[in-house]
Amino acid sequence: MPGGGAVTLVHEIFAVDPTLPIVVISGQSLLFDTPLLKDGLRMARAVLRKSASLQDINATILKYVT
Repeated sequence: MPGGGAVTLVHEIFAVDPTLPIVVISGQSLLFDTPLLKDGLRMARAVLRKSASLQDINATILKYVT
């Protein structure tokens, strides 16, 4: 991502509106279970793998917007 990555973006969004539900979809499978992503994305309501099914993505989004 230009200007940073998902971790930077999550922190910037959270700083503006901590009530906004943030859902991250990551294609970085090698980093997915590392402390960097777990700690850096702790403000996200959900972190999904890029390989998540459309049903899983839909269910996750609906969980936080309804």
